[in-house]
Amino acid sequence: MTTVGYGDFFPKSNIGRFVGILIAFWGVAFVSLFVVTLTNLLLFENGEEKSFILLQRLKSKDALKKEAVNVITAAYRSKIAKRENPNNITALRNFRGYLLKFQAISRSIRGNYETETDADRIKRDLEDLREDVDFIKENLIQICKSIGIEEKEFED
Repeated sequence: MTTVGYGDFFPKSNIGRFVGILIAFWGVAFVSLFVVTLTNLLLFENGEEKSFILLQRLKSKDALKKEAVNVITAAYRSKIAKRENPNNITALRNFRGYLLKFQAISRSIRGNYETETDADRIKRDLEDLREDVDFIKENLIQICKSIGIEEKEFED
């Protein structure tokens, strides 16, 4: 309906050509109405969209709770492993992995609220980055102390 064919059949009179053009335009209009109707059916209404966003937030908070439990458990295991063997960094790595997952979920929850401006988001990301750098620096200093490198040697 949107085209007039391959050209093997075509109108020969002016009235036939006019009818063919009308049918082609009618086909394009019909298909466009179908697409608009389908799009309107698939879009959320205002209440549905709010409900969907609320469900996303609840799901994210549940995931955050589960990761919080993992972080606390890994921190406890890391503490016990450090007491038993101070040079063991496997438990610390596990703790760091869980902590990163927790932070990623926290960021996604903050992103769901959309009240934050771009400048606030950048500022928060820089603060998170600074915390990560400080955390890595502290761990590096502890590792250097455990293998016998002085802090002065490390800073130079």
